[in-house]
Amino acid sequence: MTADRTVGALTLVLAVGLTTACDTSTEPTVSTASASEAIRYDDPNEYARFKDALRDAKVPHELFVAIDGKEYVRWKSKDSATVARVTTQLFGEPLAPGRSLYLAEPRHKEFKNWLADNGIPFETQVNRGKEYVVWEDADYGRVAKWEHFPREQVDMVRRLSSNPTPHADARDMSAPASDSGARAGGRER
Repeated sequence: MTADRTVGALTLVLAVGLTTACDTSTEPTVSTASASEAIRYDDPNEYARFKDALRDAKVPHELFVAIDGKEYVRWKSKDSATVARVTTQLFGEPLAPGRSLYLAEPRHKEFKNWLADNGIPFETQVNRGKEYVVWEDADYGRVAKWEHFPREQVDMVRRLSSNPTPHADARDMSAPASDSGARAGGRER
């Protein structure tokens, strides 16, 4: 091999090596080995806002497709406090999993009246622009006696909230809405 060919080959090897070593993507990335929390939002607008907010806050994260075929965002656990602040700024304070409920009118007012008539203390909390009714965990049995209570949805959220999961907010994901427009147990996803 001549000197010119050797220099040319070395230049090519260096150029390829430098090009592949540079990350030209615009999304921050996280090693899957160290990523410990993940989330996805069913609402495409909320999901886009969340991803944009993470990028704006410079939180390293990556998108991945899970075994369920859906895209998730994941980040390192050391960034969880920042992610929590971003989420609260976007959507409001987190709701209590398994003991909060959003209902479309007129059920919402009917539910609050029923709770008051039955002496069950509750408060309301706005999350994602909607007013949720929140009760104490000890009152769950009494609250569940309301004739329109979406027991299956709330029970599922209660089970998930006590079940360890690799997805940070899967423990308080709400179930799909029933015919009455109910959302149970935490933030709508």
